[in-house]
Amino acid sequence: TKGSLYYSIGNGFTALDRDKEAIQEYKTALEHIIKAEKLAAQCYKNMGSSYSRLGNENEAYECYKKALELEPNLSEANLALGVIHNRRGNYELALEYLDRVFFPRNYQHKLIYVEKWRINTLFNMGDYRSAYREINNLLTRNDNKEDLWKWCLMLVAAFCRASTASAKLSL
Repeated sequence: TKGSLYYSIGNGFTALDRDKEAIQEYKTALEHIIKAEKLAAQCYKNMGSSYSRLGNENEAYECYKKALELEPNLSEANLALGVIHNRRGNYELALEYLDRVFFPRNYQHKLIYVEKWRINTLFNMGDYRSAYREINNLLTRNDNKEDLWKWCLMLVAAFCRASTASAKLSL
């Protein structure tokens, strides 16, 4: 269909880091997509990613919301909204969206990314015990421990300086 064609062209522009052109193609694709909710959801999600890379978080947010209206289990859109809510300080909402994210095991890099945002959100909420529990799970379940240890050390150092309660739990 024409919708699929414009969607693919949008993905091509995205791969070339030409997000403004990608957004235009996604918009054109949406004009031609009829009764293909999954494709429309992907289109909105990809358009949201392009807006995000261009620094337009509000437009990205709206695109991700539209994607989830069409496909509530779209993990990438749930993840993106979780990250946006974390950045905005809406930690409870961030966790709600992050908890809806499911990727197959062969997407370990995406799973780690989600876990990192969950840990960051838990620290920001002051739920240090849960944050440390998730750090322990992250480190025991994954390869590439050196990079994960560095990331965890950086995060723990940042939050231990800000809270004596966190510092005590880190021991």
